[in-house]
Amino acid sequence: RLVGEAIDEEINRYKNRVMAHSRQALLHASALKKLVTRFSPEQMRGLAPEAQAKWLAMIREHATGYEREVATLRQELRPIFNGSSAATEEVVTEANLQQSAGRLVELSYANDEAVRAAFTISAEGKSAATIKSGQFWRSLSSAERLAEGIQHVYQN
Repeated sequence: RLVGEAIDEEINRYKNRVMAHSRQALLHASALKKLVTRFSPEQMRGLAPEAQAKWLAMIREHATGYEREVATLRQELRPIFNGSSAATEEVVTEANLQQSAGRLVELSYANDEAVRAAFTISAEGKSAATIKSGQFWRSLSSAERLAEGIQHVYQN
């Protein structure tokens, strides 16, 4: 059983873990957006096979990294904040790929801000209420679907 200082230390470790997963997800989303905006799938098909394979590996690495961090974040938050993850369908195509990558980064920033607000004391009165909301959990799931969709476009 934890008491006093041990409780504070455990809470601090939990907070740091959650915030680290949130930040890593944001970094993967940003890297994915940079990769997507550099070459369209059509331009990528024109690259030499070695360059194409390397580019696809980087996209896959950041998309799966994003999905892994968000899944871990959800797993860490759900027992305490009781979130539901019903998401809207996110359809990613070659035509909306860059917009989808931009939306992924926007959602990731909003999610990261919500997580940080939940675990810091703010003069602005922000609190854990945001990550308890259905909107936060839908946003997490939507962002995850976008990352999956972006990866899928490059697999075809």
